[in-house]
Amino acid sequence: MKEENAEQLLNDEQLFQEPENFVTEQDLKDQEKLLDLKVEKETKIKEFLVDYVGEVFKPENDEVTVSMIIDTMAEEFPEFVLALAQENWIRGYHQGLVDVEEGLRLKHGISIDELEE
Repeated sequence: MKEENAEQLLNDEQLFQEPENFVTEQDLKDQEKLLDLKVEKETKIKEFLVDYVGEVFKPENDEVTVSMIIDTMAEEFPEFVLALAQENWIRGYHQGLVDVEEGLRLKHGISIDELEE
């Protein structure tokens, strides 16, 4: 692989083209919809969470949403939410590094076998 400095890579427009799985505005709207979903008491833990969060929020329509549960967990059990957030961040960061490596590999036409040598 030929040597390139960071500035050359940053100026390479091809490197920063939107990937097919880029997060779109619609994806963010869909995420908001997920947070607003009513949680059904389908399992024992969901039943417990819905009942508990319902007592905390006292929603007028008696519907507990995913967002309400997250807010309650963040307030009352921050260690749990932090552990999930850290794991998610680490996985996302790792995936970002893998994506950059793959992009550079494709850009320079290097096969996986050559990369492992």
